Amino acid sequence: MLDDAFKRANGFEADIGLRQVTQAQCPAVTFLSRLRRNTASAPRMTIGEANLRSGQAVTGTIDGYGDRNIELLLVSDEGTVHNTTVLLKPGTDGGKAFNMRMQRIGLPGAQPQLLIAIASTRPLEALKTREAMPAEQLFPAILAEAARTGQAVSATAKYFKLDR
Repeated sequence: MLDDAFKRANGFEADIGLRQVTQAQCPAVTFLSRLRRNTASAPRMTIGEANLRSGQAVTGTIDGYGDRNIELLLVSDEGTVHNTTVLLKPGTDGGKAFNMRMQRIGLPGAQPQLLIAIASTRPLEALKTREAMPAEQLFPAILAEAARTGQAVSATAKYFKLDR
């Protein structure tokens, strides 16, 4: 069995979870996969609840980014990216904390949301706008800017569902 073989080879059980995203969120997933080689330098992020109802807050912390610039993005189920960095507050041990009240309108049923923490050497121009942007435009722009400027960029993501 795969799980038994993994445990023998690595000394611990595999922690595999299914996270379904929408088609509109796929550019965010592609972005994260392109940064896989930088996982050792990726910031660490924790969140409280992974299943929220409209009106509840998603809370969490970001740390492990050192003196690098940190940005926090929220990718909605519709593929709209909101830069929520302004909501980051000083946390413990030099990290950052966040508390965002979430509102959901539209069809019933829990919808996937992604929080992405991006660490970069310098602030990225692509993230300077505070206006919501489509994931299909923003994430390729971040990768292009990082390549053009030679910046090391790393990221981590957390998944949660938001219901009406």
